Amino acid sequence: MEHTCPEHICAASVPIFADLGLGELARLHEVIVSRTYPKGALIVAQGDAGGSLHIVRTGRVKINRISPQGKEQILRFLEPGDFFGELSLFSEEPLPFNAEALAPTSICTIQKEHVENILRENPEAALKVIRALSHRLSEAEQLIEDLGIKNSEQRVISLLLQLAAKLGRKDPQGSITIELLASREELAHLIGTTQETLSRRLSSLEEDGLIAIIGQKRIILKDPAALEERQFE
Repeated sequence: MEHTCPEHICAASVPIFADLGLGELARLHEVIVSRTYPKGALIVAQGDAGGSLHIVRTGRVKINRISPQGKEQILRFLEPGDFFGELSLFSEEPLPFNAEALAPTSICTIQKEHVENILRENPEAALKVIRALSHRLSEAEQLIEDLGIKNSEQRVISLLLQLAAKLGRKDPQGSITIELLASREELAHLIGTTQETLSRRLSSLEEDGLIAIIGQKRIILKDPAALEERQFE
């Protein structure tokens, strides 16, 4: 289903547009198109033409690549307020990834020319785009390092620390609770290992008193500092 976005939440919820005035947001609102996707639907496909910025309004999105051998590499998971497709705004290359809805999802899309107009007129927004691109590059470099250098336990610890930084809830005693939004299988794909190996490494960390596993969707980092040290042993 496609329709014009009924409110400013799409653009206003994205950090790169957070400083726009009401008039600018209203102008941007007029050119945003919102589409809804059922769980499992492909939002964009690897090899598609780019040229649009896509904002997750509701739902969850998985960004992945499929190798010529058919192997999946998950790059990241996106939540409401996150966005993708920003690299295609500055390149004529086809999209190098797939975006799949992991739940019923609403996506707001802004075409390249409208984003360019906003960035030309708003240096602060342009600077935030540069920062976002820099952050994504840093994430990609970290993923390459994790897959190429670290063993499976180190990759699991790196994943836990990244999830804690993004989703964690810290308590006064210093422990951090993570509510997992992805399945164990998806998390394993994210760090290039199997679900069985992920489960073994988590159990080992729990036995050593570094984490506590509560059901399938909650992990408590009992000593984040010790966990970080363990990553480099």
